[in-house]
Amino acid sequence: MPDTKVTEATFQKLVLNRKTNHYQKVMEMARLLLLNYHPDISKGGNHVLALMFDMNLLWEQFVLTSLRKEFRLQNIPAQVRGQVSKHFWKPTEGNRATIRPDIVIESEIYGCTVLDTKWKNLGGINPSVGDLRQMYVYHQYYGAEKVAIVYPGANSTRNGVYMDFHGEISNQTCSLVGIHPEKDMKEWQKKIADDILKWIGKP
Repeated sequence: MPDTKVTEATFQKLVLNRKTNHYQKVMEMARLLLLNYHPDISKGGNHVLALMFDMNLLWEQFVLTSLRKEFRLQNIPAQVRGQVSKHFWKPTEGNRATIRPDIVIESEIYGCTVLDTKWKNLGGINPSVGDLRQMYVYHQYYGAEKVAIVYPGANSTRNGVYMDFHGEISNQTCSLVGIHPEKDMKEWQKKIADDILKWIGKP
């Protein structure tokens, strides 16, 4: 069957009836993808299907995949794992609760590093108290040397120190690692790994 050039006219010629109506949303999605359109939410002139993605999950998987790839290419002696669960609380009845950081990097040289990825631009402000508490727990339960929240944004690293029960400065830190997106995917993946390794302290 010969190749067909798909244009707007191709979709205008399609006629849906009661037997083919259930293909409507699929055709709308195909129109978006094949014609490189995007949902127009300002004018409302075209009835198109809005595509929604869980960007937190995509960002987490992208950072995890990038680290694994670049660590392998650079022969970094470390194991990079995602979603490493530990039991956190056991009720008298029912299932135990677990904690599960996004990324755990384990190395005999660099120790244990825990990363939590957030698809948000902090814009120079502090992370939420909930996020900081979460990272504190990771320090405790994973015996982490370092923990950090990794987010897309301006290239920057900010370090903060946890306070102990008496209000004194402890030796536990939590960093914020901002990584600016790159147009080239391979360059972006390399940059993610390089920035994380630089923060960990690889010479």
